[in-house]
Amino acid sequence: MSATLNHRSSLAGKRVLVTGASGFIGSHLVHRLNELDAQTSGLARSPGRLRQHLSDAQSFVACDLRDPEQTRETVLNLRPQIVIHLAAHPDGREDGPQTAAVLATNVTALSHLLEALRELPAVSLVYSDSVKVYGNGDVPYRSEQPLQPLSTYAVSKLAGWGLVDVYRRVHGLQAVCLRPTLVYGPGQGFNLFTFLLNAIAAGAPEIGLDGGSQTRDPLYIDDTVDAFIAAAEHCQSLSGSVLPLGGGREITVQALAELAVGLMGGQQRVVCRPTCVRPTETFRSWCDNAEISQALGWTPRTSLEDGIARTAEFLNAARVAPRQAEEV
Repeated sequence: MSATLNHRSSLAGKRVLVTGASGFIGSHLVHRLNELDAQTSGLARSPGRLRQHLSDAQSFVACDLRDPEQTRETVLNLRPQIVIHLAAHPDGREDGPQTAAVLATNVTALSHLLEALRELPAVSLVYSDSVKVYGNGDVPYRSEQPLQPLSTYAVSKLAGWGLVDVYRRVHGLQAVCLRPTLVYGPGQGFNLFTFLLNAIAAGAPEIGLDGGSQTRDPLYIDDTVDAFIAAAEHCQSLSGSVLPLGGGREITVQALAELAVGLMGGQQRVVCRPTCVRPTETFRSWCDNAEISQALGWTPRTSLEDGIARTAEFLNAARVAPRQAEEV
């Protein structure tokens, strides 16, 4: 059980709005907030992953933040005291549609939300950023180090926090920025972990990796949710803070793949393609959590080995369930 659930949270009874609630992190966060007795509203264009839990689906609010009038009407109706902003268009292959999508969702839609919040009194906002804004800068990450975004996604996330900070300084919004590393766990979409675990389960003889020497700092979903809860609880006292966070363990992609193969009892050979890397690739990613530990007392509680095992168990159950349904 999370440490967050071992005490009476200050979020109990508070009106908490989670944007991007149907996504991976958002759906887990809505579930946790409901456990903490917050008055939770999960906002997204569609229920998505919230359908997995009927009680959480009842917290769902349909809204497209790209529509300014719909956003204003929805926000003023909900009157949140705390907002955790997770809604975002993800990173992807660089092209014109990707640029348009990240700017529309990660910047313009955010501006619609901020304008609506400006009409409410004493709102606190936790902004979900990304360590990708640091690009190939120094590790371990520090909040004040130079920013070197390498993709339109990273540029949009940086611009998003810039907007939030303007509203904090000019309009009195209380705001904290969290910059997580690679988040993984049960319920995730396609990423490095699902690619690896599905390949192992399928018995593929080889697992091919682009690059291989680049490092990642995987952060388990439950620890991620703990951090967002803690940030929401302390947003007023830490307003203006930027806090990088990660799993606290730097590991190469090749070593991560080999670890997963060993843990799952696979026999696959990991084959790396050192010259096949994206032009937006981050070559080192690691956060020692010094700043967030001091600010919030937060440290990750889930080892990489345990996180991989839990994720694999979930994926295996998801593969077995459809087959069982077909047999019935």
